[in-house]
Amino acid sequence: MKSSPSVKFKKTRPRRKICSALFYAEHDVVESGSKTLIYSVYSTLQSLDAEMNPMDSNGVQRFAILWGGDDVDTRVFATVEKALVEGVMSPVLFVHYAEGALSVVFDGRIANVVDKSFLDIWQYLAITAIWGEWSFTALVPEQLSNRFLSGRDLREYGKVILNREELGIEKYAMKHYLFHKDWDCQAYRKAMGYDQEDDGLDEVADFDSEIF
Repeated sequence: MKSSPSVKFKKTRPRRKICSALFYAEHDVVESGSKTLIYSVYSTLQSLDAEMNPMDSNGVQRFAILWGGDDVDTRVFATVEKALVEGVMSPVLFVHYAEGALSVVFDGRIANVVDKSFLDIWQYLAITAIWGEWSFTALVPEQLSNRFLSGRDLREYGKVILNREELGIEKYAMKHYLFHKDWDCQAYRKAMGYDQEDDGLDEVADFDSEIF
């Protein structure tokens, strides 16, 4: 994937809308001109906090996958599913796979409390990937600025993801309900015929809009 200072990006509907039984595809981000796929954003139910400790109540985790080419490699979905099952996904902001190399960028605020088991499990998931034995690297966001970092896509797009997306774990709220706008006060009043002159509702997701 190539970029330049003039490249702009667009949010689009996910190419792989049905991707996993454990997480949901929210949207893709592509280059606005070439339509090249850059990354995808997903959400999942999460019972652990960013330090991998049980929370009092389940939350919603949003994470991204930075792709290594203009296509979705579904093997990455399997690796993320296993990470969720093993309980090592909660600190993760985004993952990147390209040419046999798996990188995980996790919340730098908890770098000092992530124990060796976190790294060991991710290493195992990488080397046991479907039809591959991937190398593995764990990074915190500050390391993405290192000009010696292996992987141009990580350097070029890692900061884009972190600056443009709200990643991490949140308490469940009404906004996470995909149809919440169908049942807000304005929509309900319109459905009941109280607001006949209303111009209409916003769409659930603003796809195909230029994000910068």
